[in-house]
Amino acid sequence: MDKKTINKEIRKISNHSSFPILLYLIAYAVIVFGGKKLLKNVSIDSLLADFGFQELIIYIGIYVISMPLILLVFYHMRGKKTGITIKNCFVKPEKSFGWCAKWFIITMGMTYLAAIFSNMFFTMLETAFGVSFDSAVNYFGDSGFGILVTIIAPVIFAPIMEELIFRGTIYRHNEPLGQWFAIIVSGCLFGLWHANHPQILFAAVMGMFSCFMFAKTRSIIPSMILHFTINSFSTIMVLSLLSIGLSVEDVQNDMEFATKLLNEHIGATMIILFVAGLVLCSIIAGLVLLIIEIIKNNGFANLKTSYFGVSGLKTAGIYFTAPITIIVFAVLIFETILRAMGKI
Repeated sequence: MDKKTINKEIRKISNHSSFPILLYLIAYAVIVFGGKKLLKNVSIDSLLADFGFQELIIYIGIYVISMPLILLVFYHMRGKKTGITIKNCFVKPEKSFGWCAKWFIITMGMTYLAAIFSNMFFTMLETAFGVSFDSAVNYFGDSGFGILVTIIAPVIFAPIMEELIFRGTIYRHNEPLGQWFAIIVSGCLFGLWHANHPQILFAAVMGMFSCFMFAKTRSIIPSMILHFTINSFSTIMVLSLLSIGLSVEDVQNDMEFATKLLNEHIGATMIILFVAGLVLCSIIAGLVLLIIEIIKNNGFANLKTSYFGVSGLKTAGIYFTAPITIIVFAVLIFETILRAMGKI
């Protein structure tokens, strides 16, 4: 295969891998901005005026309608040509339960460790340059519908649809370019896709380690369970705060008041401390297991190289000249900056 043909094939893979996210961005703009504009003038006594109900409709539109349609379009376009199907995501993992459990803990630990580093980094930026980034906390209101969205969006919708799109579809479609390359690019795209500066680093780390698990197990089930667990932990903490009249934003803005209120509600405080303890244990255990794995297996890699015989840097140089990929990454970066500035 000559150089021109290889470059063309890499750009084709790049465009097709970014295409589901382009469709998502279009659907998101239509549902969120179009929907909010339509609901702007509804009566204050109407069910449609309930912020939680609005968010519920938006998330159903995104996760239950748009994302499955996006997957159908992608697999209709590329499934037959590549042999990639949704069905062969849900197979028994090729690795043992012990291997999956070990990497489950490693991935959890590295994800939470990345979250700590991310918070430290942005705190230092704010202190050093005297800037203030928007908290970017997802809050769905404290009505019944708001609580419902708080539970089903991160705990049910996200682990299923996000894993199918990012690990089951985008990662697998990038694999011919080399598994390490696919892991890094797919993970970074997952981080940017959140368009939320506090989440970029830890979501990217979670995405990379989840892709690694998929590469080794050939099953989406381990990463789906991992996604469910991590999101469940954060949801439990959010619900515990809401149960005593606090939100995550309240804690960030007035720690003294939040601490006082938590001291008055032992039950909620114990739940939060228990989850925080599990997070801390996962960081310590994950770090130790990762170091052991690296030493014992001399890097633990053994991943497939590029089908085209091109180095990772050269592949990246070609990959990021594909027009759809340029558009997707530019839009996600721009949206993240606007959110951090509190403009959207």
